Amino acid sequence: MILASLLASSKYIIVNKDLIQILGLNEAVILGELCSEYSYWANTQQLEDNEYFYSTRENIQKNTGINAHFQRIAMKNLEEKGIITTKKKGIPCKTYYKIDKSCLNNRKYSDYLKFINKNKDINVVEMDSVEGIKGGKVLLTLHFVNCSFMLAFIRDHNDAQSVIDIFNMIEVKLGTKIFKKLFPVILTDNGSEFSNPCEIEFNMNSGELRTKIFYCEPRRPDQKGSCEVNHEMIRRILPKGKSFDNLTQDDINKIMSHINSYKRKKLNNCSPLQLFNLLYGNDIATKFGIVEIKPNKINLSSNLIKKNQ
Repeated sequence: MILASLLASSKYIIVNKDLIQILGLNEAVILGELCSEYSYWANTQQLEDNEYFYSTRENIQKNTGINAHFQRIAMKNLEEKGIITTKKKGIPCKTYYKIDKSCLNNRKYSDYLKFINKNKDINVVEMDSVEGIKGGKVLLTLHFVNCSFMLAFIRDHNDAQSVIDIFNMIEVKLGTKIFKKLFPVILTDNGSEFSNPCEIEFNMNSGELRTKIFYCEPRRPDQKGSCEVNHEMIRRILPKGKSFDNLTQDDINKIMSHINSYKRKKLNNCSPLQLFNLLYGNDIATKFGIVEIKPNKINLSSNLIKKNQ
């Protein structure tokens, strides 16, 4: 699943400098377009056997501006590099494509462990989703392992584009320098909403690397278990099975202010917010609507958000 939507977006195609250098410009653009189409067929559960999907040269030209002649050259190069395979079938004959998952090498959990071993002091952010009811609004959570601080963002749909949009918003709000300081490394699972690593890793305009993403092994939530304490607190306020559809980002900020103000023994009786402010300054959390709640005012029960009753 971590393959889905590589470089892709319904609005644009990200082409970073590394891919252009490795593949060539037309090849990189066409790969991005094919990944976007893969994402569409995967999300609608219409992939063929072995994850093949159908496309036409006309559609690719419409979306990329690359004509049939240069498409043939680029497709041949991509096939020779083992990045895509094609097959033809049907009457009239149609071309089906498959993208090789090896193009996302170096993001596995074993790669993460090697990276952390070489960068022992680097901050890790664990990324996850918390669902309301199936098909409804959902939370994106970003957990700072070094201080147990967590940001959460409400999303209308649990899809890859909503995650990309949040990271782009964060970078615009904070600037690239602070963004890179906060998110040098992100560890997440193989959920389809996290299936587009390149559009998260690279700035949407400049193509500059802004973070690095690694994936846990399938069915191994313990590999990013640091976020679970905060998730349990979220569930005290927003129990499983309850819809998030009436919630706003202000509601989520209120919830996270209470959770991040709750002092922890493992933090030497400090709160995650206190440590986060110590590490990154007092203004960043405030920009995301997170404020300190006095100990006697902290409420981690379901009556904190009345509209959720």
